[in-house]
Amino acid sequence: MGRVTARVPFALVGVLLLVGSTTFAGSLGGPTVSEPGVDRAMDRTEAATQSAVREAVTSAATEAARNPVTVPASSTFGVAISDESAFRDALRVRIYVAVRDRLDRISRQRDGVTVSASLPATPSGQALANATDRVAITRAGNHGTSLKVTVKNVSLTAHRDGNVVAERTVSPTVTVPVPTLAVHDRVSTFERQLNAGPGESGLGSRLTAKLYALTWARGFAQFGGAPIENVVANRHLGLLTNGIALSMQREQFGQSDPRGRSVLGWATAHTAITDTLSGSDNRVASLLSDAQSYAGRDTLSEDALSNSGATNPSVAPTDEITIAVNDTADLAFAKLLENLNGTIDRTYDARVQLRQRVVSETEHVVEKPREPGQDWDLLGIERDETRSVQSRDGAAPAIDRPWHRFEYHPRQVVVRTTTERRWETPSGQETTVEVREQRSDVDVSLVGRHDGGTVSDRPVETIHEFGGPLDGPNLKEVEPTARERLIGNQDIDALAVEALLMDGQTSTVTVEGTQPDGLYEVVYSDLRWVRELVRDLSITTTRGDLATLQVNPGEKLAKKLESRQEELLALPDSYGSIADRARFNARAAYLRTVLAELRKRATNHEKSQSNIDEKLEDRDLSGIDQVQDNYDDRGETAATSSLGLDMRVETAPSYLTLGELDGRSVPTLSPDVTTTPLVARNVNFFTVPYGDLAQGLAAGILGPNRVRLQTAVQTLKSVRNADEATRRNLSTNTRKLESETADALGHLNGQAATVVLGGTRADLGDSKAVVSSALGRWETTVGLGQAWLNGSAIEAVHDEVERRYDLSEPKSDQIKMGLRLATQLALASDFGQPPQPIVNKTSAKLKDLIRERLNSRLEDRVGDKLSDTVKRGLEKTTGRTLSRMPAGLPLAPPVTPWVTTVNYWEVEVRGEYNRFAVSVPRGTPDTPGARFTYVRDSGTVALDLDDDGTEERLGRTTRISFRAQTSVAIAVPPKPRGVGDVDGKMEEKSPGWPHPG
Repeated sequence: MGRVTARVPFALVGVLLLVGSTTFAGSLGGPTVSEPGVDRAMDRTEAATQSAVREAVTSAATEAARNPVTVPASSTFGVAISDESAFRDALRVRIYVAVRDRLDRISRQRDGVTVSASLPATPSGQALANATDRVAITRAGNHGTSLKVTVKNVSLTAHRDGNVVAERTVSPTVTVPVPTLAVHDRVSTFERQLNAGPGESGLGSRLTAKLYALTWARGFAQFGGAPIENVVANRHLGLLTNGIALSMQREQFGQSDPRGRSVLGWATAHTAITDTLSGSDNRVASLLSDAQSYAGRDTLSEDALSNSGATNPSVAPTDEITIAVNDTADLAFAKLLENLNGTIDRTYDARVQLRQRVVSETEHVVEKPREPGQDWDLLGIERDETRSVQSRDGAAPAIDRPWHRFEYHPRQVVVRTTTERRWETPSGQETTVEVREQRSDVDVSLVGRHDGGTVSDRPVETIHEFGGPLDGPNLKEVEPTARERLIGNQDIDALAVEALLMDGQTSTVTVEGTQPDGLYEVVYSDLRWVRELVRDLSITTTRGDLATLQVNPGEKLAKKLESRQEELLALPDSYGSIADRARFNARAAYLRTVLAELRKRATNHEKSQSNIDEKLEDRDLSGIDQVQDNYDDRGETAATSSLGLDMRVETAPSYLTLGELDGRSVPTLSPDVTTTPLVARNVNFFTVPYGDLAQGLAAGILGPNRVRLQTAVQTLKSVRNADEATRRNLSTNTRKLESETADALGHLNGQAATVVLGGTRADLGDSKAVVSSALGRWETTVGLGQAWLNGSAIEAVHDEVERRYDLSEPKSDQIKMGLRLATQLALASDFGQPPQPIVNKTSAKLKDLIRERLNSRLEDRVGDKLSDTVKRGLEKTTGRTLSRMPAGLPLAPPVTPWVTTVNYWEVEVRGEYNRFAVSVPRGTPDTPGARFTYVRDSGTVALDLDDDGTEERLGRTTRISFRAQTSVAIAVPPKPRGVGDVDGKMEEKSPGWPHPG
């Protein structure tokens, strides 16, 4: 566009010069005078600066991900980067340099004015540190996957003819969709968790949990006869470590290295773990894996262990375990029955209303009064009002559900008001008359709703007439009853007139419908059917997750029930009758009650977990406290939210092997370079028992802190199975323990009698007689205790009640369910648990007898040489020669060969990824396959920081490496085979130990 020239009057030029000189004189040393052309040039340059910053940030952030600085350089420029925030500081440096370089190329010229943008140079490390303070970075956008950057104090300078005519400082802020910080934070979290110890959330704690599951599975397989030389071998450590690492990749990045998953499957198949599980003694393994039952097992005989009732089919950590709602369904059912009648009643309650509403009003003057004269005085006013009501046409207005209309009466009420005013006038009295008429359209309605209960409102096929499964009246009497109670003898026209005074008000009453005979039984039968469905509702988890307390069954079952609630409720499109609605109302109330109980169960699980942790921490295992600490802390997991990015993980090597790899297996390596990505070491304490550890362990196994009826019964059975000398030494304790156990069983008997009393016509004496007769077949305390514990006593009492009394199906069901619940509550109460002192005293005295013999002979037993007398005694006791004794530490009581055999392993793994990359799609129409990639490997990161054409060292990028150390313990029943590594090696080290890479 050409320049437009205009003539300016000389007088105006003079004024401008005068004003300009005044402004100049008043601004010496201050800002430059603003000119429109200069401002426009500055604005354009500022816009260009914003674009330059965006391009620079995108480029710098992408490059920082390709070469992330994790360790600052020990150089002049390294002072700009701190150890704690090396990556972020280096990213700020890159952004500053990239922005500065792009600003140097910005220059805008207009009307002879040239505008440039700039940032200060960084000739030194301190200058660089000061400069990067200008750069602020933070995560932004959805899930923090974008990068928000502010570059402070960018200088814009305008020149004309070599002179500065304007200056401006701007601080552009841009947000770019580059997930550099988000991915770096995830990689940092992944690396931190790889290096987490057993007491933290990460590899250490998970490795502990997996090792416990694997050790118990393989240990019991070996114990059962499988040809396993090493219970815990380094190949297992490699398998578990890779599995956990891949799992953590999925948690942090949404997926794991696909080749790593493939090799993991291959490695799992070739460890032959699955082949060994079939030979394991699963019942005992399930018992001993319970943390609360672990200690004190040395007081039980082999028979007590084998009859413990633990029947889980496997000890493999990856085996699936099904956990059902079971008795929680009964507990919720019993609570609902307390108010089932109320639930049904609410269904038959109908709310009815009389509604009187003025729809519209009009008023007009029929006769206007004449105007009073100037000297008229008002003497008085008389009014006369007449009302008339007439029907009017009109459709009934819509009414909101769940209300529906019984009656509708549209009326028009006419109120005619005559007003007479008497006046005193100069010529005598005068009267003026005014007539006004108000017409009001009024609706008088009788409405009702019958949505009592919480089930959703739906049409009812038969509602105000007889019908339904019991041919009941439904709510047939609601409408006439409502009319009688709300309208009665009142005339509708009178109610219409009344509406003028009660506009919008309603009168509400509740009408109780008549319930048909047999309704309770129908509802109960339906609920019982739903209860059985809910009882069988289950979740599937793994033994490892459950054993390590990573799964809260109550919480999982509550979620499962919530997901199935609609299916179990099975609401129809319409209810057949009010009785039908009552049935679904009861279903809904029952499912809510089950959910509440499951949530209580979840809370109790959390409390139990806390109690278990507390008890484990309190146990002193004399020299192996770290083993117990690791056991206590194992199995923690990290909760990670999704970034909403399609992240792909690629590692080299994909699977961290214990062997040596070269460039043929790891593409990122040169052909002549080798690496050992994973190294491992494990030490089996008792391949040959050691005297000092044996002595400490013999004195360190303590009894359980909680005493349940099962513990008391098993302790009694263990004492009864002991030799005569032991029984004589324990006779006083045994009598007291048997008495206390009998008292606890008496409490269970009494609770059962209470259930019988409440469910039959029997009195208390007869109820006790029923229970006594049913339980007469168990003549000993131990036998009766086992009957209550395994459910046989409940079945016996229920069968006896049914034999003696003619019970309805609901009543029989209630008694059986009541017996189950009463037994649970009794076993959980103080009265149903024998006092702890006598159980502990009996157990401790038995242990003293064990220790007395064990401590006197254990040192000789595990020493290098044995006397002929000791050797013959051991051979007689164990039934085999010492030369055939397997690995493990046997803890032997006086008579039987062993109570239990224990063993321990200490393990450590160290690993390193040669290359670890995370990529995210960043395709565009021009580059549809482009990806953003974050890479961790080993190398120096350099950048031209002082703009001299030579790159300076900024820092180093390091490989992801880790180290995890933990320990694991196992205890098996008293059998000669024992448990442990039997290949003759106490310590196993993989090639390259202790340095991976």
